[in-house]
Order: sequence, then structure tokens, then C-alpha cells
Amino acid sequence: MTYLYTDEQRERIKKPMPDVWADAVHRVWNLRPDSPDVDWDNALWSIDKLTTLKPGVHEMDPILGMWLMSAMFMVEKHKGEFISEEQADTVYYLIGALISGRWERRDGMLRSAHRSLDSWNRRRRGWYRHREENQ
Repeated sequence: MTYLYTDEQRERIKKPMPDVWADAVHRVWNLRPDSPDVDWDNALWSIDKLTTLKPGVHEMDPILGMWLMSAMFMVEKHKGEFISEEQADTVYYLIGALISGRWERRDGMLRSAHRSLDSWNRRRRGWYRHREENQ
């Protein structure tokens, strides 16, 4: 069985991406529940940074876009290998935003990526807060 959630697969997915997009995927992919808050903040910030790009910036080559589309659906198919569904959803939305040809769609997918990651972060913080209160 081939596993998707590996460093090697992450690098294969990131390779055709512009640096700023690859950085966002890398930051999200590497998050763990026990990652420092600054890593979570940086991952959210890297997604926010993508929303400031002007329309038409980083348009994807159609061939690379098709490859990334297949990677996006592999993320969906192997969602259970990620630490959380929100993490997989965030990576999925980031890839989808990059390959989207319409700015409105790209912006919507970036907002979905941010919401998904923020949801995971809030759930994680609640779990740690609950654990500390009960010790």
C-alpha cells in the first residue's frame, strides 16, 4: 500500500508550485497537535498571504495544473492518513485554490482553507486547555 502522508509525497506535491504556495502547503502539512502556537499562526498567516495576491498572479501551466488536480484528489482519497480531516481539507483547498482559473473561486477556496485550519487549531487548543484544567 502506498501512503500519501509522507515527506516524500509532500515534496512531490509542492515541487510544481510557486514558492509562496509551496510554503503554505509545507507549513500546514507539517503541523502536529503539539506544534508550538507560533507554527500554527505562521501556517494561518501563509494562507492569508495568498489572499493578497492580485488576480492573474501564479496562473498554473495546464499540464502541471492537471497533475496537481490529481494530487488534490489523492489528498481527498487518503484523508484518513493525515493527523486530522481539517489538515487534509486545508491541503486540498490550497491545491484547489492554486489550480483554479477564476479569482473568485480561488479566493473562496483560500477562505475555506483558512477556516478549516482555524477550526483544527481551535479544537486543538480546547483539548489542551481541557487537559490542563483536569490535571
